[in-house]
Formats: sequence, C-alpha cells, structure tokens
Amino acid sequence: MEWSVIAALLGGSFGAALVALVQFLINRNDRKKDKTDAVIAKVEQMQKEFEEERANNARIRILRFSDEVRHGVRHSKESFDQVNLDIDAYRRYCDCHPEYKNNRAVMAIANIERVYSQCLREQDFLE
Repeated sequence: MEWSVIAALLGGSFGAALVALVQFLINRNDRKKDKTDAVIAKVEQMQKEFEEERANNARIRILRFSDEVRHGVRHSKESFDQVNLDIDAYRRYCDCHPEYKNNRAVMAIANIERVYSQCLREQDFLE
C-alpha cells in the first residue's frame, strides 16, 4: 500500500506522523524485514480500528439527530447538511465492510431523510 494512501486514510497530522514513523522504521538499516512487516501489520490494524471508530461516531450522531427530530427539535439547513454528510460516510463504510453491523441506523436515517424532504418542501428550517 502506498504511504500517501495510508496517510490520506488516517487523515490529518496524526496520519502524517504515523506514516513518517513507519517510514523511519522501514528505512533503518538495522531493522529486519519481519519487524518491518510487523509494523506494517500494526499500522493496517490501527487504520481498520480508526475507520470503524469513525463509522461508530457517525452512527451515534445520526441516532442522536434522529431522536432530536422525533422530539420536535427543529434544525437549520446546515445541521441537516452536516448529518447528511455523516449518513453518506456511514453508508460508504457499511458498503465497503459487509461484516460491520450496519442495520442499527436504518430507521433513524429514513426518519432524517423524511423530515429533511419535508423541510425542503415547506422551507421550514430553523433560521
């Protein structure tokens, strides 16, 4: 896997720092290949955990937003746009990871989409 891809997947300065550390370890002449492979495996495991945590956090925000909508809390268009980004990211993760238990937010997403459509039709967003 390309280091730039790993950095992009991990995102931000954390990803760049982690990639720099891995490159440093790989480039050291006194390291054996098996240690390098172990480091790469650890980075890949950390990446997997990081991505799953991002999906979990997106799901939490989706569920919370849906609960607020069910309780009559009005939201701005910008708030709906943000939760829609979370929904897109969550769905992408679920599509790419069929082993991930993704049916926990189906009804919440449907509820958000229904209310969002209604708000669009009626121009009834919180100002």
